[in-house]
Amino acid sequence: SMKEIKEKYQIIENKNKFIETLIGSVPQPLVYYTIDGIISGFNSHFLNLFDLEDQNIAGTLIYRYFNESERNLYFNTDMDIINNRRDVIYECKLGKEQKDYVVSKSSYSDAAGNLKGILVVMTEISELKKAHNDLMESKKRELTSSALRLIQISEMNNNLITELEKVYEHTSPKGANLLKSIISQFNISSGINVWKEFEARFENVFESFYDGLNSRNPDLTPGEKKLCALLRLNLSSKDIAALTFQNSQSIDVARYRLRKKLNLNPEENLVDFLMKI
Repeated sequence: SMKEIKEKYQIIENKNKFIETLIGSVPQPLVYYTIDGIISGFNSHFLNLFDLEDQNIAGTLIYRYFNESERNLYFNTDMDIINNRRDVIYECKLGKEQKDYVVSKSSYSDAAGNLKGILVVMTEISELKKAHNDLMESKKRELTSSALRLIQISEMNNNLITELEKVYEHTSPKGANLLKSIISQFNISSGINVWKEFEARFENVFESFYDGLNSRNPDLTPGEKKLCALLRLNLSSKDIAALTFQNSQSIDVARYRLRKKLNLNPEENLVDFLMKI
């Protein structure tokens, strides 16, 4: 019996060593603890994150290592896991340097299926987030530059149309009608092409803008959504008029109507409102 006990104990010891090695090899901070929050295991990255050096924190309460704002969020997500038996992933700032982390939490159970504790892996995303923000800023600058180029093209087209209209009096009635037809078709096709190119670039930068806009006001017309997108770039009424082949007065009226439809207070700035979506 003693021999069997020793053999089983050795098997358990080997498994524990394997688990410790596995936890130690994880490149992110990792900790696991009971449903009461008592730490069962951790790796060195977890200690480094909270500046605990080589302390043996097994048997201590997990929540003591977080500041007040972190602690409330951490505890509430634990309760969500315990009550609903589901994994939780969220983003927050952690550690002495308050860097950005994605916290992934999963529950673990015993052989009978009883909930025993929670396993947590914390992945730093500060550099990734910075790279993403830099990329988005670059795309925004490119989009604004593209919009300005389209405005210049639109203005050139308008000048060309103005010059063509001057030819009316120098041609026959039939020729004048033909020119009017050509100009009308040119206006329509130019407007469609300009907007398609702009919208494709806009959606590449502000992927969730239209979804956010629809959730706030699903009754907006396509023209109003177009105006919202252009205002999101903080373009002036004059620039928007050039892009949409309208005059500035028409854009000002459209902005006023849009404010009313979005139920904005007089002190609320329309552009600031759209930039928050």
